[in-house]
Amino acid sequence: MILRHSFTSRLLSAQLCLPPTTCLHFAWQGAIDHIFEAYQQILPQIKGHLCEGAKINRPALLRLLRELSKYEGEAFGNMSRRNQRVLKKVEQRAPWQGTDGMDFETAVAAELRSYEEAVYLVSVQSDTIRLGEVGWHERYYHQKAGLAEGGSIAECSQAMCLAYLEGIEWTMGYYYDTTPSWSWFYPYHYAPFASDFVTHAPKLQQGAKLQKGAPWPPLAQLMAVLPPQSSSCLPQAHRRLMRDKTSPLATIYPSDFVEDFNGKQWTWQAVAILPFVDESTLLQVIAELDQMLTPEEKETTKQGRELLGVNMAHPIAQVSINRADMPLPTSLQLAGRVASHEKDIQAGTWLLWYNVPPPEPHLCDLLPQAQLCNPSLTNADLSEAQKVPLGRSVTDYHTSGVGCAFRLCHGMNCSCIRPSSMAAIVDRVADQK
Repeated sequence: MILRHSFTSRLLSAQLCLPPTTCLHFAWQGAIDHIFEAYQQILPQIKGHLCEGAKINRPALLRLLRELSKYEGEAFGNMSRRNQRVLKKVEQRAPWQGTDGMDFETAVAAELRSYEEAVYLVSVQSDTIRLGEVGWHERYYHQKAGLAEGGSIAECSQAMCLAYLEGIEWTMGYYYDTTPSWSWFYPYHYAPFASDFVTHAPKLQQGAKLQKGAPWPPLAQLMAVLPPQSSSCLPQAHRRLMRDKTSPLATIYPSDFVEDFNGKQWTWQAVAILPFVDESTLLQVIAELDQMLTPEEKETTKQGRELLGVNMAHPIAQVSINRADMPLPTSLQLAGRVASHEKDIQAGTWLLWYNVPPPEPHLCDLLPQAQLCNPSLTNADLSEAQKVPLGRSVTDYHTSGVGCAFRLCHGMNCSCIRPSSMAAIVDRVADQK
């Protein structure tokens, strides 16, 4: 979808790794459109783009969040009206009659619908924050962020904003470069509001300085993410740590925990209030069990060399047979170096040592040989509000400072638009300006 400086995909990828903010939550109707509109508004004023490779332009991101904060009131109003409709619908709905007399498929659909409605009703009825109503900001930080009575909401919200920006930058590095830090985590269950970033913007300008650290041992990584029900994936000595209530790690594997629907409709959207993993305790306890591992289990805890399995008829096998170490030819479309390891006659494969090439900076751009399609949209495809007025050319809009964006040059022979990339429209107009 996005060819260059893919700001939207990157913001949304951060939302998958962090608690979603109100103004970027996927369930908020029109959220994607608002992001594009906000980016269109700020692009002529910011220097460069939101992202350059894997690096975030933090001042530009804060400018975008300021623009998005204007939609928070609208989002709160939409949620409030939706909740009122749900409560009214429940009051008027006839009592549940069960599924007697229905065929199997209809009965299953009815049961699921009834369950989903019941879950959403509980979410609405248990909402004590009431976003948009007087005192919502204070209630949010006291109830969601765990701020004690008398605590400073300003300090709490600023700390959350700082951590959230670090999270976006960590996610950018993780997906588009290398892992910025092996020990960093977002220390809250909820996100700050876009308006909080506006309030604290002067103190949020500097980028994060994360400590790289080292990867955790494989068993520690598994124990940090697996629930106790999956302890069978671990060596016998480690399973007890997840299931035994007297274990020194028992506190990070609770048998019961709160699921906060936080105004959401579906079960999978609930916030799981789980304890955060204490890194030093986890690594220390696991290290004490090393002597209890079998030789085979000890091998699985080591970082070894990568192996590449190829069919003996494959060109990679043909060029690497009995070679100690060699770079792969570019014609094979695989970078790195290989060396012979062993041949598996029964399966007809070669196992090769494979050295992964060093990472290079991520470039979000078209491939050199990419062929762009001609514009396919015309004024006939658009609503009246989106059409370019008669007598005005797209160039007029570019040079007048109005901006191209989506509603001004669809299909008007504008060099900005390509059906495969909506974000490229905004980026190319900024380049022209």
